[in-house]
Amino acid sequence: MSAEAAVSMCDPEFGSGKVKEPSMGGRSHGSWYERFLQPCLVELLGSALFIFIGCLSVIENGTDTGRLQPALAHGLALGLIIATLGNISHRERERQRHRQREKQAPCTGSPTWDSIPGLQDRAWGQSGGHFNPAVSLAATLIGGLNLVMLLPYWIAQLCGGLIGAALAKAVSPEERFWNASGAAFVTVQEPGQVVGAVVAELILTTLLALAVCMGAINEKTQGPLAPFSIGFAVTVDILAGGAVSGACMNPARAFGPAVVANHWDFHWIYWLGPLLASLLVGLLIRLFIGDGKTRLILKGL
Repeated sequence: MSAEAAVSMCDPEFGSGKVKEPSMGGRSHGSWYERFLQPCLVELLGSALFIFIGCLSVIENGTDTGRLQPALAHGLALGLIIATLGNISHRERERQRHRQREKQAPCTGSPTWDSIPGLQDRAWGQSGGHFNPAVSLAATLIGGLNLVMLLPYWIAQLCGGLIGAALAKAVSPEERFWNASGAAFVTVQEPGQVVGAVVAELILTTLLALAVCMGAINEKTQGPLAPFSIGFAVTVDILAGGAVSGACMNPARAFGPAVVANHWDFHWIYWLGPLLASLLVGLLIRLFIGDGKTRLILKGL
């Protein structure tokens, strides 16, 4: 909140009840749409676009480029889509900061956050640009996403993965599609590779989830370059771990191609590793590296 806004909060007319109330019908419709439906639609669209580009980069990958083409395509696409569709400024954090200021410098007759029309509703109307069930879980654990929205986000992201993978199949030559197994993850071929793949997915997803949570949600460290930092994390992860596990880091990215290509071998790895990483990142931020409002312990040290 700017200094001018803070002054206006103490203005007698601001708290005198003269704030114009929107019509109940319009407010109710806008509230429901912006709080629940719009964020899920953004997650659906963003996931479909990201997974379409990612799958197509694998299907059309030439033998001379190795992992570079998928790494760049996934990373650049994710950064661009987050910057375009993902609202990184979480309104719930603004709500908490406003309430803190109310306690520190109360104004006689000034309205609270909840009494200002529209502000309470906007606390819900943010996608956050996750496009990844593991990222949504990590965001929920550190307070960046309301728990009520977690399951709808997951459904939207998985449906987006199906749409993206199906579109990639539709535009690809059939021979190339099946040669690439429909961009499904086929790196793990035998049980002896499972442990290494799970550990790799856990570590790679930890880097990605940290980039999201610390760069876009944690108040002390968030910044305007978060979308591109997140994209760079994906590129680095694929270049480093692509040969070990495929560097999925995203259950929706694994689920869509698995359904379209009907390839389910070792599919569970790409759920277990990323979701364990989400739990790890949630613990790290909540207990040690989060800001004072997020940390649960060691606040007075």
